[in-house]
Order: sequence, then structure tokens, then C-alpha cells
Amino acid sequence: MNGASSTDTPADTTALPRLRISREQLAERISTRFPLSIRFLGVEALVASSPRLMLLPQRNRIGTEVDLRAGEGSPPGLPTGLLGISYGLRYEPSDFSVRLTAVRAERIEVGPVSVLQQQAGPMAAAIVGEALADLPVYTLSAAQRQLLHGLGLEPGEFSVNNDEVVIKLRRKRT
Repeated sequence: MNGASSTDTPADTTALPRLRISREQLAERISTRFPLSIRFLGVEALVASSPRLMLLPQRNRIGTEVDLRAGEGSPPGLPTGLLGISYGLRYEPSDFSVRLTAVRAERIEVGPVSVLQQQAGPMAAAIVGEALADLPVYTLSAAQRQLLHGLGLEPGEFSVNNDEVVIKLRRKRT
């Protein structure tokens, strides 16, 4: 099951196969959402760009940091900075996809703090979070769906490690 896959050791006959999604696959899919224009009152206030993927195994989450810069229509002095978000994963059976879920702002760094800048960071976090919420990052191929169906399996628990996301398969719930 590659693009995501493998099985446990051949000697372990009770082990179920697992799907694997590489760091590169995740980064490629997430990068499709950037650059992202953040508009405020109809004007491009900020642009989020240059996503950097981080796998967070200690929290079983995935993170992304993006650069924030002033947009073309923004007033002078609008901050530039950094936004860090994290998210979990869930399986969507209606289209056989793995999607981002539970997006949270983790880190907001903007230039010297003013009232406008205090609002810009959280606004950017909300908009980037909304843009990534429910983003499909992997879809099971027809061959994978057929194999899983034939074996009576479905995706279950997700585990984030240093290099990839591993999806444990489980017996289908009826």
C-alpha cells in the first residue's frame, strides 16, 4: 500500500497492514494552499507564504510555519512575521481521503506590537487555519480501496513519527 504502506514483520501473522504518508507527500499537498492572501476590509492586508512542514510526534500532530508579510493594499507599517499552526488528521470515508482537522494557532510572531498588529496575527491565524481545515492530504487509490474492502479493513488510528504519518488499519465497523 505505498504512496502510503507496508506491513509489519512477516513473522507477525496477526499484524494488520499500515498505510504510510511521507513527509514529502504531506508537504507537497499543504504547499498547494500558499501563498495565501489575507484580506481585511476588502484589502490584501497580509500574505502567508513559504510553508514549512514539521512532524510533531511528541504531540501526535503535524505543524506548519508560514511567513507573514504585508500585502499590496496594506497600510504602511503593517507587521511581517511568522505564524505556526498545528493540526491532526482524520479519515473521511465518503471520498476515501485523509484530511487535516483540529487546526490550532501555536505561534504568532509579528513586528513591534501595536493595536493593529495585535489584531493582525490572530486574524492571520484564523484565516490560515480556515484555509487548511479539512484539506485532503492523501486519498486512497482504487487498488488500495479494493484491497482494504476485500480484507474487511479501514483506516483507524493515526501516528505521527519523525519521517511520516502511519495509519493503522482496523477491522471495518459494521
